[in-house]
Amino acid sequence: MALVLRARAVWLRPAAEGDHGQIADLIAADRLAVPSVPGSPARAPGAGVPGRTVVVAHDGFGVVLGAMALHRPAATGRLTGSVAWLHCRENQEAARTLVRAVVEDSAGLTAVTAFTDPGPLEPGLPGLPLHDRPVTTEVFAEAGFRTMDQWLLLHRPGRHAEGDNGPHLPAGGPTRWIAAGGAAHGLHRPARPTVALAKWRDRLRGSLERLDQAGGSDALTTVDLLAPDASVRCHLLEQAGFTEVDLLRSLALT
Repeated sequence: MALVLRARAVWLRPAAEGDHGQIADLIAADRLAVPSVPGSPARAPGAGVPGRTVVVAHDGFGVVLGAMALHRPAATGRLTGSVAWLHCRENQEAARTLVRAVVEDSAGLTAVTAFTDPGPLEPGLPGLPLHDRPVTTEVFAEAGFRTMDQWLLLHRPGRHAEGDNGPHLPAGGPTRWIAAGGAAHGLHRPARPTVALAKWRDRLRGSLERLDQAGGSDALTTVDLLAPDASVRCHLLEQAGFTEVDLLRSLALT
């Protein structure tokens, strides 16, 4: 993406090696408020991702106000642009300057999307949190981005199985991920397709029972709200003790 410096209070430039500490701080400040997820450090900007560029918004005096990871691969003659992530401590002017650069450089692209990639922090979720990041959400909407996909993120605190220690005592095991197929995994989620509702319900019940028997790890999961059975899945998860954390959205420039 071609970048030009702006004659304004916020300027843009490609990220430099010396910016990594400030970028990590920006990402950590925007950390999604997910209970029991460890505060792992952000991955090095753009590390290990072919075609990804990190851009920073700065004040001209060495202070990084926002950072954005961009990806513009070319495949079979089709050019697509994407914003992998954007973090700015909800600084509206920094967000606007970064998003404006994306829109201005979108000419000739067949599609521009945002927040479809895993984020730079655990649990590595795609999607912009609607409630946790209201300023950034508004800036993308003002620029013409609309919802493409949306997932409800839910959390269930760890429980011990009923027994000598009593029912449902707080637990401290590692947080586990309930994948789309209903099975429990670590936070690095495997790519698994959503299964039929009945099979998913049985797998979910079995996964939670095993977690409780093993010491009661917290659990996270998402529900695709555009799926036809989304309301049923949400209801079953609520019955199982899950509560809503936030609504995650991927976006597309219209």
